[in-house]
Amino acid sequence: MSPHSITLKYSGPAADAGQLDAYEAAGNIIAFSDFLSVLAKTAYGQNVKLKTEVRAFEKGSFAVSFALDLGGIMATILSGMGSPKDLYELAKHSFQAWKHLQGEDPKSITRIDDQYVEVVNNSGVAATFRADTINIVMNQDAVASTSRFVKKALESNLERVSIEHDGELIADASSDESCFFSHLVSGEV
Repeated sequence: MSPHSITLKYSGPAADAGQLDAYEAAGNIIAFSDFLSVLAKTAYGQNVKLKTEVRAFEKGSFAVSFALDLGGIMATILSGMGSPKDLYELAKHSFQAWKHLQGEDPKSITRIDDQYVEVVNNSGVAATFRADTINIVMNQDAVASTSRFVKKALESNLERVSIEHDGELIADASSDESCFFSHLVSGEV
């Protein structure tokens, strides 16, 4: 796998048997691509266009490589025009925020400084996130895409979805957490 590849991996009976429905798999690839696009625009600005290419299908997973198109100049993220770490961190922290909120609006969001906010969930538990992370969980396009490639997928015969890079886990969700990924969070950052 190339250094600029990211893997969306499903586990569970259907994925383990290598028998994912073609329409579901295609819809999940598109939704994952849409999610990556929201992350790229958050990290690099609204003019950034993310191009995704399916590189390989593996039993129980599929890999998606991506490149940024900055002002019409195609370059892979690792060619010096940015770092994929920005996208990976946003994905990781966004999944953490959705899990923290547990499918409900926050009790409160308090700005700590220019970059960070404190989010108190309805159980009264506080967590600190980057403001751009909260903007993602409040983004209708991000919610629509995760509702498809996380929630809908986990409500079928799948047990876990994970996002990985070079075999390292970036973010994941279990079927018990699927309901957290369809709620459009409201509030102000």
